[in-house]
Amino acid sequence: MHWNRRQMMTAVASAGGLAALGQLALPDGAKAAAPAVNDAGLYIQSWFLDSSRQLGDDLAGAAGSGKRFAVLWEQKNCIYCERLHLINFVKPEIRDYMSANFSVLQLDIHGTRKVTDLDGDVLEERTLARKQGIRYTPTIQFFVETREEAEIALVGDEPTEVLRLPGYLAPDDFLNVLRYVTERAYEREGIESFMDRGKS
Repeated sequence: MHWNRRQMMTAVASAGGLAALGQLALPDGAKAAAPAVNDAGLYIQSWFLDSSRQLGDDLAGAAGSGKRFAVLWEQKNCIYCERLHLINFVKPEIRDYMSANFSVLQLDIHGTRKVTDLDGDVLEERTLARKQGIRYTPTIQFFVETREEAEIALVGDEPTEVLRLPGYLAPDDFLNVLRYVTERAYEREGIESFMDRGKS
């Protein structure tokens, strides 16, 4: 199933409901136990991908290790990004599932580091974000399984993403989105029905 970006964003937002600002309070002591922060002011996780930011190689590397490739877009002082790290990623069931099944590259929506896109374009992070239509943080792009699939999609002018998660989702919904991708449920059903069954 190939959806355009607007369809993907609408489907996830309606299925899980993007969390309202301040709706989910940080646990006591969350900030005291926060992960390290990089030079760009972003929280980082030890299991994030350390790469040269060549997306085709990163996708191929993920496939070679039996994982799915995902790009996590964030920015400094983003309260939703903070919740992702201090609420979702501290839960063992989420952290362990995501680190076991996904190769996650963190990019900065305002960053200036060079990234080689899947189509070979070499761009600064902020330029790639505009090219990809990234408007919210956090946003996670979940990509097709193999580099070959990405090349076919590009030739056919199809999305190289199987799903895009724009904004923050509470832990249970977030984990269901991860399962939707790893189980390749997008090949047989829309995310709305998958998420609804996950709540029952």
